[in-house]
Amino acid sequence: MFAYDKHLTDKELAILEDLCTFRALTTEMIQHRHFEKKGNYVNVLLSQLRKEGYIRSSILSKSRKGRKGFAYHQISETGKECLIRHGVSVEGQWKNIYLSDYQIPNLLLANEVLLEYESLGWQVWDSRQTKSAYGLDYRNNIQGMLFSPNGERYGLYALETRITENVVGRIQSEIRKHTQIENWIVLAKGMDSYNLFIEYGFENDNEEKRHLPQQKRLLTIGKLVIEPFKINFEKRKAFSTEEQWIQRLCAYYGFKIKTTDIEENRRQSFPIIIEHQGEEMYFVDLTDADLNKYNDVIIYNESLSSRQWERRKVVVVTLQIENKANLKLDELQIVDHLLLDTEEFKQLCTK
Repeated sequence: MFAYDKHLTDKELAILEDLCTFRALTTEMIQHRHFEKKGNYVNVLLSQLRKEGYIRSSILSKSRKGRKGFAYHQISETGKECLIRHGVSVEGQWKNIYLSDYQIPNLLLANEVLLEYESLGWQVWDSRQTKSAYGLDYRNNIQGMLFSPNGERYGLYALETRITENVVGRIQSEIRKHTQIENWIVLAKGMDSYNLFIEYGFENDNEEKRHLPQQKRLLTIGKLVIEPFKINFEKRKAFSTEEQWIQRLCAYYGFKIKTTDIEENRRQSFPIIIEHQGEEMYFVDLTDADLNKYNDVIIYNESLSSRQWERRKVVVVTLQIENKANLKLDELQIVDHLLLDTEEFKQLCTK
């Protein structure tokens, strides 16, 4: 081992390994991950690593309005060599480790999600590992994979505060194409990108923007979670499973849960049946804006005239956000549409 490596602590090596794994991290991400208390020590340590040539640091321009931008850090060749000398394997992690300036904001956005989920006990892959495992083109926009503690796999897209229709179209085209990934999580940093993604995938009146006329809605084999960053993180922190969230939501509205799945040979349109004031109804949680579930509710409503064996109403809960998908629910005869506002959501997530 080289003499100038002797001063490196386990924490410093862990930071270098993270920078190799995630390619770029902000000071705040490193502090949250490796330091229990806030303070200036993280800056002192990063400054020392920079002086020794193990990392390089830059400022993300326009990342904070009216203030100096966020600092982010990347590992250097010297840092990589240091990890190797300390017996840390960097095989497969050195590919495409350096990015252009315009790629950095998207990478940091994705890393914010990956680190948050990893802290909650999920396994995460970055985009390089995901593309390699699924044989995806290197130009693909996918930003990683998330593996829940119960074994579910989700492809990840993280949307910036504002995003163009062209980018949304490319992402949704990729989701349709990559059927080997059944479940998806799409998180939006801002309400503009959140609503645009939902409305573009829900229904687009301009057929020229569709590659195929029949692809009006974005539908997937499994789950398609579309949520704002903050909503998603708060829900995941408060509820370790979807079942816990459903129980809390139903209890809030005073609904008694009768069933939560569809048993074999049972004629049932939705998994969750509730009872309220003596009446049995279906319950659909659309706070996750899953376009598959929107589609199922619409089809159920449209098929009422031909379905004589059941006429249950459907209670649907969405976030109190105005977009085409939520407005459509208000037009459906069989739907009782409940809106969950921000304060109510916070109350539900407070134990």
